[in-house]
Order: sequence, then structure tokens, then C-alpha cells
Amino acid sequence: MIFAHLPAGYLMVKALTAFRPAPPLKFWLCGLVASVLPDLDILLFHLVGNVPNHRYYPTHWPLFWLGLFVVAAAVLWALGQRRAVAYPAIVLAGVMLHLALDAIAGQIFYLAPFSFEAPLRLVRIPRFSDWWFINYLRHWLFQLEPAICGAAALVFAFSLPKPHRSPAGPRD
Repeated sequence: MIFAHLPAGYLMVKALTAFRPAPPLKFWLCGLVASVLPDLDILLFHLVGNVPNHRYYPTHWPLFWLGLFVVAAAVLWALGQRRAVAYPAIVLAGVMLHLALDAIAGQIFYLAPFSFEAPLRLVRIPRFSDWWFINYLRHWLFQLEPAICGAAALVFAFSLPKPHRSPAGPRD
């Protein structure tokens, strides 16, 4: 995935909060930021450049995020802030969604840092060009990106408040 992580995060938070009262803005922010958070390692990848793929960094390791969640949840629980555990939980959900989307065509090392031997990749994109982006654009998998973005736009549009109309109709 290239540009559908944030719209997918929006759909995730919307689905998780569909049957609850309106969640606070900070809950939404946690979910949305978490859906793109693993890709912050791209900055490090371009600065350091000594690994073959940015998914070798800890921000793309599910066990890293699971460990952070356990620590954050344990601290909040110990402090008596049991309801606040929802925030690290939504961050974990957003990050795991990001990694699941990346695992469709990219490679995710689900056992890292213990093993880099068996990355999960569901679809291998054939190589037509030397530039990976052209290969991705030519593959059917690319169509998932605008589909996710379109679904998020539709959900957002139907979630907007409806204008209030008077039962008597318009006045003359």
C-alpha cells in the first residue's frame, strides 16, 4: 500500500466506534496516526540506507508493537487508568492494520527480531520494469488503493450530519 493506509485507518476507527457514543477527538487521532505510524521508518531508511527494505526496521515488526502495547496497557492498568487502555489498543489496531495491508504485496517479518527467514507476503508482483512503482501500478493489486480510498470517502460522506429541515417545508 502506498496511499490507502490513512483511509483504511479511518474505516477501522469508524467501524470500531460505530455502535458507541461519539469517541473523543484524541481517540480518532490515535487511530489515524497509528495507521500510518509504521512508515515513519522510511525517513530513517533514506537517511541511513544500509538495509535493503524499510520493513527491516522495528516499526514494521508486529512483535515490537505488541510489546509496546503490553507495556503501555500494564502501566495504565497499574495506575488505575483502565479506561485509558483503549488508547494503546486503538494504536495497536491501527498499526496492525497497516502491517496487514503491507503484507499483501510487501514483506512483513512477523517473527522479527527473532527471525528474518520467513516474511509474510500474500501476492508477489511480477517485475516488468526496474522501478518497483511501475510494477505496482500495472498489477491488479493497485486497484485496492482507490477502492479503499473510495470506500472511506463514501463512509465519510454518509456520516456527515444531515441538514435540518422544517417539517412544514420551506416558507414562502
